[in-house]
Order: sequence, then structure tokens, then C-alpha cells
Amino acid sequence: MRANDVLTTARRRAGLTQAEVAHRVGTTQSAIARLERGENSPSWDRVDEIVRACGLTLDVSIVEPDRVELATIRGSLDLSIDERWRRAVSSARFVLAGRDAMVAMEVWREVAMAMGLGARLDQSNPPAGLHPTRSATLSLGRDIIGVVGEVHPDVLDAYGVDERVGLLELNLSVL
Repeated sequence: MRANDVLTTARRRAGLTQAEVAHRVGTTQSAIARLERGENSPSWDRVDEIVRACGLTLDVSIVEPDRVELATIRGSLDLSIDERWRRAVSSARFVLAGRDAMVAMEVWREVAMAMGLGARLDQSNPPAGLHPTRSATLSLGRDIIGVVGEVHPDVLDAYGVDERVGLLELNLSVL
């Protein structure tokens, strides 16, 4: 993972804007944006400072390659598309509990890659009950195949849920 990815992930996990992070570390929003785009290469100390400003800690370690993980990936490639789909959907339901829109998008990207789908994201008409700026419909050709995003805070409040909830819903009959 590159420094810009670490910084972007930390900020998003903390639910902060670039301006909020900039204020916390005594810089400008545009400087944070340049770091997140990878235009500048910060020192590890600077990365650590920004991650801590997000209320998180940076833990860097050097480890041997995970041979088990490589074997799992290779084994997954030997599975049929249907079996990969079943596994992806099962893991998506587990991963999304109590997570935000960014996690839902990450899961969608993994599912789409595993399925070889090139669906289009459309944020112009967010689905009812989902956050208007953190949600999108998923289209494949002319068909809407699902939604991805975050449940609207008003819906969460109505059910007494105190944390963000990410959502990935796919219409399997269209696929």
C-alpha cells in the first residue's frame, strides 16, 4: 500500500474531510489533496502524524509472503463463476455489517472483478433510503443490477442504529 492510499483510507475511516485533517495537522486542504493523489511523497513521520490526526495508528511490519493466501487465490481461480459468486455474496454480507459506503464500494469492486463485470455507477438518482451522496445504482448495459452505498442517517436513526451501515445489493436474476 502506498502512502497516498494509507492517508486516504485513514481519513475516510475517521469520517473526516480533507479540510478537517488539514486543520488538525496545520496545513491546507489542497496539501492534503495532493498527498492523497500521490503528487507528493511524504516521510513516514508525516504519514504517521496525519494518521494519528485521524484518530488511528499506523502499524508497519515486514513479514514473509503469505503462502496460504496465495494458495487460496489460486484455488479461487479454479472455481466456477457460480461458486465464486456464492462465496463473494456470502463474504459481502459479512463484511458490510456496521461498515460505511467506502467498504461497500470495495466489496463491489472485488465482486465485479471476480465476476468480470464492468457495471456503471450512477449517482444521479440515489435509491430511496440510501445516503444521497454516498450511494449509487449499478447498471450493466441498460439493466439496473443493484445498488451500492450507505444507509441514510435518518433511516438509521429511525431504527436506533448508531453507526454507519454500508449496503451492496445485487439482482442476480439480471446477471
